Amino acid sequence: MNWKPFALVCGIAISLTECRSFPADTADTDLPLLVSCYFRFLIAEQVSSQAATLTKNLPAEIAKPIRASTDAWHDRQMGALRADLEKNLGDQAQARFETFVGDFAQAEKSADRKLLARMSQSLRINPVPADYPAFRKAVVDSVIGQEMSKASRFLSEVQTWADMRGKNEDVPPLEIWLNRGTPAKRVNAASAARPKEKTPAQSLAEAEAATPDLPQAAAESAASPLETFAAKRREKHEKALSEAEAGMEQVAAERQAAEEEYAAKKLSAAQADADNMKQHAEKLAASEKDALEQRENSWGNRLKSIVGATVSAATGAFAGGVGARAGEEAVSAIFDDKHHRH
Repeated sequence: MNWKPFALVCGIAISLTECRSFPADTADTDLPLLVSCYFRFLIAEQVSSQAATLTKNLPAEIAKPIRASTDAWHDRQMGALRADLEKNLGDQAQARFETFVGDFAQAEKSADRKLLARMSQSLRINPVPADYPAFRKAVVDSVIGQEMSKASRFLSEVQTWADMRGKNEDVPPLEIWLNRGTPAKRVNAASAARPKEKTPAQSLAEAEAATPDLPQAAAESAASPLETFAAKRREKHEKALSEAEAGMEQVAAERQAAEEEYAAKKLSAAQADADNMKQHAEKLAASEKDALEQRENSWGNRLKSIVGATVSAATGAFAGGVGARAGEEAVSAIFDDKHHRH
């Protein structure tokens, strides 16, 4: 038997199988974007997972705001990922990312070293990592270090707030705590008042039927006693209407001034209260500085350990499968508005 044709066919089949691990139409120049977005996605999912674990044994009044803040944080990350992918990949963003995630997961499972080398070269990771866990660690340390720091900081802030809130109710709300370093928005008191409505005088004037002009012939002819009486009656009516309008305008102006003064007082009190709570939060943060830093380091190490592990460890909590299934779920989380919590 001539084995050469058979070997040639097998060689082609093997080559095609290896190439199947990564889309042929994906340029190496896109790899840094796709890899970083995928790992940012993994971090965001892990933050949600870890926060959910954190709230399991907490009272409802503490767990509820944590869940709300975590959902809002997660949605912001998904929105940023979507914006980056669409900006760089246009209409192909969803399809390209889904294919990449699926093929990456499958390649990792089969230990595809060709893809590992291509990604490492594109990301300028030298030397090429020996395996995928080593590649993941390199990506976490050098490519998405900033995103990792923000994620661990968020979890540290949430955990510290939960700990303080569990010991003392005199702790600012979680949103105030998380945004204590952000200057409060100042709203003009006048704009906070109700929009200026049409005054009663204006409504009365518009509702008042216009008195028809006398025919030209009648105006030119000598006024009869009846016409004189009608003219005086009309003059008296117009005077009364004018006085009523003036009074109603004064009442409306006084009412608007009172409403604006009340709104200004309420707004000023609310802003002062927010400022006081932020100052209180800053004092608490200063006293909890060491605890915040320790927790941030702890969360950072935990996230690195999970996201830097194998695909099964990093996605087991939220992805139902490997390969195409992993790509579908990642795309759904990022691009499907219904999937978002807010």
